[in-house]
Amino acid sequence: MEDCNPVSTPMVSGVDLPKIRESENDLPYRSLIGTLLFIAETTTSDISYAVAKLSHFLNAYNDEHWHAAKRTLRYQKGTMDMGSRYKNTGR
Repeated sequence: MEDCNPVSTPMVSGVDLPKIRESENDLPYRSLIGTLLFIAETTTSDISYAVAKLSHFLNAYNDEHWHAAKRTLRYQKGTMDMGSRYKNTGR
């Protein structure tokens, strides 16, 4: 994902990820969601909604879920240089 194209939002608006009974492949989806949870809690909270939505599918996911999670990484790629600044007002 180092050379991916960044996107402007962490999730497509109005996306409706399907509920499935069994995972269809051996993608490292759980690992990716765990990493995104860590990022959301420690650095940027702007991906919290997307990660929470994606985490509903930890037991059963498919390629559509995987691509949605990768989109969140692509969003992170585009916001790497952004940050918060806190100014001491002396109060």
